[in-house]
Amino acid sequence: MKWLLLDTALDGCLAAIAEDARILAVQDGQDFPGRGHAEKLLPAIEAARLAAGITLADLDALAVTTGPGSFTGIRTALSVARGLSLALRRPLWGLSTTQALALQGAAAGRATVALIDARRGEVYMQAFAAAEHGLGAAFGPPALLPLAQAIAALPPGRLSLVGSGAALLPAHEAWQVSPAAPAPLAGSLLHLARLAASDWQAGDKMPAPPKPLYIRAPDAALPKVVQPAASLMVRLVPADAMQAALLSRLHAEGFHDAWDEAAFVALLAMPGAFALLALDGAEQPVGFALGRIAADEAEVISIAVRPRLRQLGIGGVLLRGLAAEAARLGAGSLFLEVAEGNLAAQALYHACGFKQVGRRKDYYDKPRNNPDQPPMREAALVMRADIVAKNTAE
Repeated sequence: MKWLLLDTALDGCLAAIAEDARILAVQDGQDFPGRGHAEKLLPAIEAARLAAGITLADLDALAVTTGPGSFTGIRTALSVARGLSLALRRPLWGLSTTQALALQGAAAGRATVALIDARRGEVYMQAFAAAEHGLGAAFGPPALLPLAQAIAALPPGRLSLVGSGAALLPAHEAWQVSPAAPAPLAGSLLHLARLAASDWQAGDKMPAPPKPLYIRAPDAALPKVVQPAASLMVRLVPADAMQAALLSRLHAEGFHDAWDEAAFVALLAMPGAFALLALDGAEQPVGFALGRIAADEAEVISIAVRPRLRQLGIGGVLLRGLAAEAARLGAGSLFLEVAEGNLAAQALYHACGFKQVGRRKDYYDKPRNNPDQPPMREAALVMRADIVAKNTAE
């Protein structure tokens, strides 16, 4: 079985190709310096594929780390893996970051504890029983704990500590810090992937899509927005390729040239792409915003609000939320394009601080009332807003 193994949950950016129990090629993102996980991962996958001498269609299965770890890092690899799984129609399994680390740090006769520095004086921690060979059974699921509480929760006796959080613990005669890498390695991922797929055979039902294990809520703080008097209060949550079908349905409600599920999977797999979903008080989806960041600039790819709920402030909340997320990811400006005749959207964008900086002639197809006639062409206005100072301020 040929595998694609992915991990961006921590500081590393790993893409590996394996066949059965053998690693064929590994790329760790170091060949693409100065970029974030979103920009490194797809080139790393392509480099690993070329080094292994295969095509993506040759793959039999995929596996990806699902956390715990960095919120945006988990989303990056999981979204790409989910998109490839859907496009290639190959099974995908999710792997535990802490289990992969513990496997790398296991020592005979010692309980193993995986510890990931979660900042703010906290660690992600999972402990495993001692075993003579390999890794023993987990004592419980991964947890986010203050450092003092994590120390108190350590199993008694001789321990092998592994991961970036191990260095935060005080020295103890019964504890040894493993020299194993503080991020999952291809060999550990392959071992866990093969275990996960041990009962699966070609022709079996596809495994359920893996879900992210965030534990901690995302750090992104949306700006404080005063909504209009006639408004619908909504909250924004991250969306990824696992919500592609839902995003497609929302898009179809508001646009005549609707994008299908595959289009959203491809869009969300692009380097730097991210999306926000708006939910009403009943947790029902009412709209979404899709954006993309490259270097210090970001663009609005699409914003959609259910037609019956327009003019209730949802579009403004989505746009400001998108700007806040782009600013958090390092962008200083946000661009968008709007049809020259769409005065309502232009009014919203002006209210959110956008100014026209360009015009693209004959950019959009404008449908006619008579479907037998070819569409008219309509210009697009290019608009820009500075977002660092305005949209990240509390």
